[in-house]
Amino acid sequence: MNSRSFWVKGNRDDYAHFLARSHNANLLDVSSPFRFEIKSRELSSLILRRVSVWGQCSNSYHLQDAFIGLMIALPGSGFSTRAPGQVDLKACDHHSIHWHFASDEQVYSHHLDSDVFYIRIETARFLRLLACKGLAIFDIMALHSREASSGLIRLCEQIKLFIEKVANPEEGDQWADQFLIKLVDELQFMVYSKTSKFSSFSGTYVAASLQWVANQSSAAAISLNQLAKAINVTPRTLQTSFQNQLKMTPIRWLKLWRINQLHRLLFLNQGQHHNANMLIQQSGLGSIVNANKAYRTIYGKSPQEELNLTKIAKTKSTENPQGHGEQVYTIDEAIELLSSIRETQGSQDNLGILITLKVKLGQRSKTSTD
Repeated sequence: MNSRSFWVKGNRDDYAHFLARSHNANLLDVSSPFRFEIKSRELSSLILRRVSVWGQCSNSYHLQDAFIGLMIALPGSGFSTRAPGQVDLKACDHHSIHWHFASDEQVYSHHLDSDVFYIRIETARFLRLLACKGLAIFDIMALHSREASSGLIRLCEQIKLFIEKVANPEEGDQWADQFLIKLVDELQFMVYSKTSKFSSFSGTYVAASLQWVANQSSAAAISLNQLAKAINVTPRTLQTSFQNQLKMTPIRWLKLWRINQLHRLLFLNQGQHHNANMLIQQSGLGSIVNANKAYRTIYGKSPQEELNLTKIAKTKSTENPQGHGEQVYTIDEAIELLSSIRETQGSQDNLGILITLKVKLGQRSKTSTD
């Protein structure tokens, strides 16, 4: 299993630069003096971040509907996800929950001397786990600004340890799967501790549908009629159930699931494939052109660029399994890394990037020939 991690810190200019490299993110306002620190680890289904900000800032972005963002503000943090003009940045006295839900509207984040955990979750995988517990999107939306449970706080403490410790890369994916299951369990506890509601018929139909899809070949074509027939309901009933439970159509969820599966195949690639097109064919997304377009829309890079970055991360993990000290690149690796970054940036010629690499001269990659 490959995981990509980074630790970035600096002032207001560094923060603006960090956002500029994120997908569809913009800095709206920032105070002076201002400092920040972000520690991050990216897994195939999760992006985990510990964000500390000294000063005040606000930023906005469009969160693609392939992701759901959950932020847990630590006590003393001034943090809000409300739009400008509706911001209350008074320091909270408890661990507060803030959601970022994907929509066509902009998401606004406001920080004032804040310390938060940020969890970016693959929508399709997350909604499947929610459906299995009989939870709907509006159930967890109602937890916004609510005090986090003690179990959820303990999960956040695990995030801190996981980001900072030297982890065995092979255990990362298993850790992420278990983390998501525990996260949904805690959300279920918080929802049901406030209500006495039970799983609806809509939730049952959705859960059965998602389980059936998960058991099919990823490359198999699946229609709405086929999915409805598999769980013995009408297509209309299935459509209504998905809209009530997940706020999306069955076909939209299926597309997100397949994009998620492609991301997983690319991210967990162990060197068997050097051409992303072979993995696209396994994902069931249809034509290679459409798959590339859909993937870039959500992840900000093409499947082949993702595969190149994963290959580099795996190479460094193999050469430096304990993660001690600075990463030292051979000349060939440095050229490959810079080339992949250039490809990822595409046509963004106006974006300046400062990169520092520690290169060991005189050493070429093992696979290179003179």
